Amino acid sequence: MCTYGTLTDLLISRKNEVSRGITFILSDTEEQFVSYRELYRTSLRYLHNLQSAGFKPGDEVVFQIDDNRKFVFAFWTCILGGMIPVPVTTGTNDEHKFKLFRIWEVLRNPRIIASREFLSKLDVFAQRNGLSGQMDIMGKRVVYIDDEVDTDENGAVHKAHPKDIAFIQFSSGSTGDPKGVIITHENVLINLSSVIRWAKIDSYDVGLNWMPLTHDMGLIGTHIKDVLACIDQYNIQTQLFVRHPTLWIQKASEHKVTLLYSPNFGYKHFLKFFQDDADRQWDLSNIRLIYNGAEPISVELCNEFLEKLGKYGLKRNAMHPVYGLAEGTIAVTFPNPGEEFKAVTLKRDYLHIGEAVRETTADDSKGVSFVDVGFPIYNCEVRICDEDNNDLGENKIGYIQIRGGSVTSGYYNNEEATRRAITHDGWLNTGDLGLMRNKRLIITGRAKDIIFIAGQNYYSHDIERVVECIEGMELGKVAATGVFNPKLKCDELIIFVIFKQKVENFIPLALSVKRVISRDMGIEASEVIPIKNIPKTTSGKMQRYKLRESYVNGEFDAVRHELHILLKDELDNREVVPPKTDIEKQLAEIW
Repeated sequence: MCTYGTLTDLLISRKNEVSRGITFILSDTEEQFVSYRELYRTSLRYLHNLQSAGFKPGDEVVFQIDDNRKFVFAFWTCILGGMIPVPVTTGTNDEHKFKLFRIWEVLRNPRIIASREFLSKLDVFAQRNGLSGQMDIMGKRVVYIDDEVDTDENGAVHKAHPKDIAFIQFSSGSTGDPKGVIITHENVLINLSSVIRWAKIDSYDVGLNWMPLTHDMGLIGTHIKDVLACIDQYNIQTQLFVRHPTLWIQKASEHKVTLLYSPNFGYKHFLKFFQDDADRQWDLSNIRLIYNGAEPISVELCNEFLEKLGKYGLKRNAMHPVYGLAEGTIAVTFPNPGEEFKAVTLKRDYLHIGEAVRETTADDSKGVSFVDVGFPIYNCEVRICDEDNNDLGENKIGYIQIRGGSVTSGYYNNEEATRRAITHDGWLNTGDLGLMRNKRLIITGRAKDIIFIAGQNYYSHDIERVVECIEGMELGKVAATGVFNPKLKCDELIIFVIFKQKVENFIPLALSVKRVISRDMGIEASEVIPIKNIPKTTSGKMQRYKLRESYVNGEFDAVRHELHILLKDELDNREVVPPKTDIEKQLAEIW
């Protein structure tokens, strides 16, 4: 059981902790330490500033903050003041900016903390897109993060209750119809207390994170958890990791880190830049747990990462594949600490809902390997169900549902989405597919149309909406899906467009689709494929999974081959402008 009733109580309990805290890694040579006492005291003074600006308990405070140090101060300031933090990825492209305005409309009494530079750019965007009215309101409800705390006065701490909303977590990919997951103080503390107990985290542990603090793994699974465990934590700015991924492991060695965190994308990105060096003196023997979650886990990539770093003392049993989601606060299932990660290979033809799976060997050409993500953690139940919410028991594919004290009560100001997500007996539909095997969870796919790219999730309908803005494109004629590429060890975005003319006439449209997705969403469509129709249910719902299955089964191979030849000829006749700076080159490769 957790000894704290609220996150407010938690931070107050750390008000005299001077030896432990957060170290912000700014470069390979520059670091800045903030003790938990300083975090508490600075947050109290910043609270005075917010309250002087009219912020009050219950106000939703949207974060548009790139600087991680300022982010954590703002977060705990809101917690102390009873305000509701709403962390949102900083609007670097049009879709991010549109998402911000859509989130603003969901909230009841929103405020915003941002930089002057960001608000200036957002104002230009708003004027260009007919959002000046909303921008005027937003501009009157802002506190600028640029301003340093210039007072010795403390704000008035709000008395929070365990079932009060602590913060709202919007999905990183939810732009068209953003859904904010309600996270209460009780949700967080029950979940993280269970994680600490299950993973046997104690005062000797040290954490290191590069994940964005707008992401639930970055904010909840690392930062808040480490405050609760009262251990030292190190934080690398995400863009610093993108530019210099080997710094992550360098600092893990330097600071004798025991806990690391990263989705599939992070290991792949690290390995792309990692070069074995005989003079490198890394010591990774202290690392006991590497949390691997937030997107589908590649068995091959896990093995490659462990093999490459094994010579530096990294143990094979450190890799810790986990399952979680925002609706479960963060953690749902964990393996036992100290056991090597497990994978199971199942016959591809027996992965249908309600059907008993058939295991096979890893070298079976008709087999598919999935990672075992362990047991349900304390205070969380997991079951596998069919379409009618009937419990399927073990060894059958079905919908993953969860229940417990850390599971959300629903979506903020969205009764319809809440009604669809939670069953009459209190189970939450995760939208993911899997099976229970020896009381352990195996994730086999995602029923909800989320595409995982570079550690972020994107909703199919959001991508489709962007493509449908192309002149001449009709609504309902586009389907977006993700297909896991075993060679690249990541998801690829595949776009299907209804097109009934000759394939050679499709080339200009295919190039437009790729260009618009890259421009507006900052991701790359690997392929754009013409199709005659999009499969739908009798009620008219799009069945993207059928297109994905057809793609994997090779039903589009002929048209793909023809497109490849035609696109190559088209691109060969165009002038290509290469990336100019080193960062542009790196980002071009990553994204």
